[in-house]
Amino acid sequence: IWFENPGVFTKDEVEQIKKVTLKDIVISTTDIPEGSIQNSLFIWSEGDPCPQPMQLTGDALEPCLMLHGHDSFHGNEVAYIYSCLILVFIPIACAGAGYGVIKLHNSRKRRIILQQEVIVGKHCENLEVKEWLHHNHKRCVKVKIGTDNSLSTLNRKGEVLRKIFLEHPLHFDI
Repeated sequence: IWFENPGVFTKDEVEQIKKVTLKDIVISTTDIPEGSIQNSLFIWSEGDPCPQPMQLTGDALEPCLMLHGHDSFHGNEVAYIYSCLILVFIPIACAGAGYGVIKLHNSRKRRIILQQEVIVGKHCENLEVKEWLHHNHKRCVKVKIGTDNSLSTLNRKGEVLRKIFLEHPLHFDI
């Protein structure tokens, strides 16, 4: 026991601590007078100040029911499944909508560029080819032969990648 460690208390103090009962602690920490509480707090004897009809035992109590854990999903399975599906499909739907908006924007941009070329009178011959960037990598581009003696390469969005002006061309083959 902690108070029996050597050097903390003397032998007389240890004996005095061992004599302290629960009744002494209750009386010293509350306003209950000494004659109003029984010596053994948990066992009733004849003549104790707090009368009770009989000693309380487990037989006189109601039977204990087994405690069951709370299952928050019981009865909510369908709502839980729908919640999970919504949480999965919202990001997918947002990504799909974003992809669709980008595609729509690019197609409108290409259409506007083509309309501007027709209005200005710069409508030219376009050839769809593959440009080799490296021996393992190629990309799809359009080669545009311009009316101003130029040769341009356009990416798939219609932006000019390269433009070569051909001064006084005699002849060129594609």
